[in-house]
Amino acid sequence: MVINTAVGTTTVMTGWIIIIGFVILGLILFTIVLYLIANSIGINISFLRAFVVSTLSGVGSLFIIIIFLLMSNGNIAVFFTGWVVAFIVVLIIFKYILNVSWEKAIGILIIIVMPWFIIGLILSTLLLFVLTSIG
Repeated sequence: MVINTAVGTTTVMTGWIIIIGFVILGLILFTIVLYLIANSIGINISFLRAFVVSTLSGVGSLFIIIIFLLMSNGNIAVFFTGWVVAFIVVLIIFKYILNVSWEKAIGILIIIVMPWFIIGLILSTLLLFVLTSIG
């Protein structure tokens, strides 16, 4: 579907392609950060295993947060409960796929939150800027 704007024409699919591109970019960046953090604290993992962990934790927490968002019906406590459940699921994924102790899984998760929060803010801002620029 082509949309005429003041700046020119664009397609609706362009927005979806950009969003998918940003999701893939975020997945790759999360994989790199996870790989570097895990190897820096003495957990020898391959990049492929880090990619699998990143994908499973991302998809799993996305579905959990969406389910709890739909169940919340405006109740913020239910929504935040979904975040806690997603955090626990990601912790379990880290523990069993990376084959580490609970302490190391918690350590990786706590360490990875800060750089991922910053990367998420940057990617969200860029995505918002790009999507508003195309029309």
